[in-house]
Amino acid sequence: MKRIVMVMLTVLALGCHSPSKKERAQLTTEQQLKKEQTTRRQQYLDDHPDLSPVVKNAIAHGDVVPGMTESDVRASLGEPDQIGTTETEHGAREQWYYKTGSPAKGHLYFDDGILNSWQSGH
Repeated sequence: MKRIVMVMLTVLALGCHSPSKKERAQLTTEQQLKKEQTTRRQQYLDDHPDLSPVVKNAIAHGDVVPGMTESDVRASLGEPDQIGTTETEHGAREQWYYKTGSPAKGHLYFDDGILNSWQSGH
């Protein structure tokens, strides 16, 4: 009997917490952002049926793979927070910086518009 009362009290205590207004707003914002990301990715995939299966899979999952174009990466990750350009003897090299999103892909490096490498954002 004592055990049943304890279980009931635990259930009641856990069930009584409702998210604050701020928590609900944050959840709504995060849900809307995820919906927008999914829509952006799917629209790009629909508009570019000729992409390789590897690139399609990366975009669908919000990831990147070497060889992606700048457009492919924008479709997958969104707009970078900052872009830097360096001229080398081999052509233009761009560095894209993402402060948000995947910390594993914080700095992306493009040579002549093609992604060739990345570094962790941390």
